[in-house]
Amino acid sequence: MNSPSTNNIPPDFRNIVYYYGVYNGGEKEWDFLYNQYLTSTVASERTKLFYGMSASQETWLIDRYLHRALNKTIVKDQDFSFVVQYVSNNNAAGRYLAFSFLKEKWAEISDRFTKSFFTLKRVFEAITSGFSREYELEMTKINFGRLTLLMNGYFPEF
Repeated sequence: MNSPSTNNIPPDFRNIVYYYGVYNGGEKEWDFLYNQYLTSTVASERTKLFYGMSASQETWLIDRYLHRALNKTIVKDQDFSFVVQYVSNNNAAGRYLAFSFLKEKWAEISDRFTKSFFTLKRVFEAITSGFSREYELEMTKINFGRLTLLMNGYFPEF
């Protein structure tokens, strides 16, 4: 962190170093990775940074991360699903934070990805794949009927 322009971490270890750096750190560590992400031009490095940022134990940082990811000037369309997937699968509270975020921002998300069914499907699967309780399933059905129509092959005008 002392010299952001020089990364001496071997590429094969960056995922784990980034993840546990943020997991055991706080806002300073998260912001460092975020700034590294903003300046990185290498897709594989950006994916590792996404993974690391998902490790925060601060729910407000995860919420901020999800909101920033929705900004297409910050996170490319093809990368949005990685953010949601990593938050949902690699963070104890992440799945529920991502689900709440998806409910809150569903109109914006579905509008952004109307033409990218694959991305919508990946986001939806990342969040709901670990649900095991009946009420979680019912919440999903109620809140995402629009996606259900898409998944069943019906593509209404948006």
